[in-house]
Amino acid sequence: MQTELLDVAENDQDAWTSHFCMVLDSIWTDYRHLLSPQEALRIRAFQRLEKLTQHIYIRLFQRKGPWFKTSSLLRYFQDQRLHRIWTREEPDIPMVLNEESPIVQSTLQKLIEDGFIETLGSKRDILCAKEHVEFTLEALDSCCSLPELIFIEGKVSGKKVGTKTSAGNKSKLLGTIHRNVLTQRRLDGSFLPIHTFVNQAWTSSIQSNGSSVKGMQTRTTLGFHVVEHVRDLFHRLHRLFYIHSIKTPASFSTPGMLQKSTSVQLIVASCIPVLKHEPIQWPGLLVQFRKLQFPLDSSQILRCESTKKLFRSRTDYLCYEIASQLRFVMHRLVVSLIPSCDVHPLEHEKSICWKESETCPQIEIFRALHSCPKTTKTQVKSEFDTKITRSAWADEQHFISQFYDTLTTMHSFETFVLEVRSCLHSYRRALIDVESLSLHTSQLPPFFEKYNPGYQCTRILHEATAVFEKGKQYDVAVLLLKELLDSETNFGLERKRGYWWQRLALNSAQHLKVPRQKVLEICERALSEDQTNGTHHIVAGDRVALERRYERLVAKCDSNTDQEERLDVDLVHEYIQGRPLNRQMGEKSRFIGYDDQPCSVEQLVIQKYYFENWYGIHCEGHLFRNVVGLLMWEVFYLATVPDVFQTPYQNGPLDFGYANVFVRNRQDEISARLQAIEQFSSLELVSEIERIWTSQFGNVSRFVSWTAYPLRLHQLIALSLGTIRLKALCEYMLSSVEYHQRSASGIPDLLLLRLSRTHQNGTTDFFNVYEHCGVDVVLDHDTFGHAKSTPETSETECWLNQMEGMDMDLRLIEVKGPRDRLSDQQRVWLHVFNEKIKIDAIVMHVLEEERHITKKVSSSRCNTNCPTSST
Repeated sequence: MQTELLDVAENDQDAWTSHFCMVLDSIWTDYRHLLSPQEALRIRAFQRLEKLTQHIYIRLFQRKGPWFKTSSLLRYFQDQRLHRIWTREEPDIPMVLNEESPIVQSTLQKLIEDGFIETLGSKRDILCAKEHVEFTLEALDSCCSLPELIFIEGKVSGKKVGTKTSAGNKSKLLGTIHRNVLTQRRLDGSFLPIHTFVNQAWTSSIQSNGSSVKGMQTRTTLGFHVVEHVRDLFHRLHRLFYIHSIKTPASFSTPGMLQKSTSVQLIVASCIPVLKHEPIQWPGLLVQFRKLQFPLDSSQILRCESTKKLFRSRTDYLCYEIASQLRFVMHRLVVSLIPSCDVHPLEHEKSICWKESETCPQIEIFRALHSCPKTTKTQVKSEFDTKITRSAWADEQHFISQFYDTLTTMHSFETFVLEVRSCLHSYRRALIDVESLSLHTSQLPPFFEKYNPGYQCTRILHEATAVFEKGKQYDVAVLLLKELLDSETNFGLERKRGYWWQRLALNSAQHLKVPRQKVLEICERALSEDQTNGTHHIVAGDRVALERRYERLVAKCDSNTDQEERLDVDLVHEYIQGRPLNRQMGEKSRFIGYDDQPCSVEQLVIQKYYFENWYGIHCEGHLFRNVVGLLMWEVFYLATVPDVFQTPYQNGPLDFGYANVFVRNRQDEISARLQAIEQFSSLELVSEIERIWTSQFGNVSRFVSWTAYPLRLHQLIALSLGTIRLKALCEYMLSSVEYHQRSASGIPDLLLLRLSRTHQNGTTDFFNVYEHCGVDVVLDHDTFGHAKSTPETSETECWLNQMEGMDMDLRLIEVKGPRDRLSDQQRVWLHVFNEKIKIDAIVMHVLEEERHITKKVSSSRCNTNCPTSST
């Protein structure tokens, strides 16, 4: 597992134990009502273990496993510092441990007795049954070396085997042993005692290494298996503890983990082991290793306790857990299927299931929602009651095991989507039928909506529409879009409604050839949605796209296109000619730069302006987000707002993304901060940015990226904007739905700075921004590095005095290549910067042939009356 690779400092060896116990203690305090009786007993059993025993199990929990040899654990016992802490003894001589050492065997025996690990002899009632034989063969595959396999093969076949040590021979030996063990029988019809042979091989291996096995106890544990359902429980508890901190399961997978395949059944089957045991580096563990640091500490979080319970009952939690795992599977399917859709369209199963909206889901936990829970609090009879039975545990974990069994039966993408759709419909019905569920949901703040199964299932159907469109199944995509739009609630995904209306109109008009009048009705219904009920909000970019489509359909201008016309008229377009390089279909355009080196279209524009003394950065809005994040840091991380910070391991408040709620929760603080920004002097402004930068540098934050750009560059941008425009920028960012829901998507590509001083004799000096910021910019590549990020205050005052009286110009440029055009979201941001924040923002078109420039300029002047220039 990835966390095993961390470089752990000497004084951090017990971080594993303290983190694990912190998670269990927090779950026991905050989420005890979500635990079943057997799960509660399992937690109490672990908490009663000795510190050394806990530590050994936790190190096993972090590793892949599930089979281990005892010899692989010896390094965990040999740390004298931990031995002194746990045994309260000061060893006089270094401990020499081996597999037979009493402290090793007693620790493992305690874990076996409490049901955390099991050995080959644990299942004594089925020692020679096929289930136990397959169980033993797993141990043989994972834990046996080549000499041990040779020994076992000799026992199985009854003949001497060669001792060649090539890797191919080991694979061949494993295949031979598997085949012989599974096909051979003894006289009574039972399987060969392979577990005995494996134990003998391990014992022989210890003897050959010089250890004495004389008098070895029969209960000596040389190899063992971590009980999977217990480990799965602890993983679920970790996910519950970090439910507000870690990203969605879709982000856990790295590209190397995903294998392209067109077999849905194989893709889904490959997800099941990952769902049970994800390789996650838990944030709290990384904090203890000093690999991460978050803005708020636990003491600040504890001052503002949560006022709402996230889940009503264990059934609600399991529904969310299973729905989030379905979304993980969907992510794997999308990554694997979408690239193949262009070549091999998805098979379209002609089934009436798509027209049946009330199909009962196969996943039983969603059917269990319709029955009220008998109890909402875990009852444990006694603090020392450790009776954990397999039958009771199996009954309590039935829903989870049944979910994994259902996944294995999904043979097509449509089957998977139909099941998710049925689960969503079942959850919607439960909200109507079960009064306690609907009451609990209605009392939660809006930023808790993402923690219910409805949100996860809606996200899956949203992603499924794109797959069906790629597979040319437009009728299915339209059906799903209509269902999403006709729903009374979208569980916090109302921001997607504008996109859904766009896709519905597009698919209906261009692919299904729906009559124009019906498409017009779709656009009219979408544009009037805000006015009819005031519940759903269509962000500006989506509204502009719908208005443009409506205008094309009616072929005339009306009141609905006023906003679009105003956006177009206010835009300034400029054009330059580039020398294109050869490229393949689908690749981005590349050009020969002014220095005769290949470069991107953005770098070509930076070079063009560089000769006019502009210093450009290709940042796509990141610098503006950083400046806003630094100036509004105390507002973003205001710990006294109820419920928005549930754990110390959050990179931002939960209500960010809900603009109205966010502003309402901090109205006074936002007003005071904006007023202070407006009144800052130049020295106060740069000093305030430096104060936040130096005090918070390195903290994990969704609002500031610390390592991409240096501090001085942020200070120069703030000075160039001035306090009036800074206030307008911060005010818009904090209150706009576009920034909350789409972050910086659509902000112009380039940010240009030009600082100059004109002397009385008419000469002008230009300030070298790159040199001042200590950056190394290669103009023919998209690289930007810096060597120094935290200058001292005296240096700040010095360079600030040098720039007194300078003219500071700032410009934003959206760069468009020969085959590129403005998106509707980009139009919105260009209009916002020009009209609301008063920042000069233009569009620069890079064309491949000079004759196209004249054509573009004349067309722009005739149609939009925009100011244009050509270079």
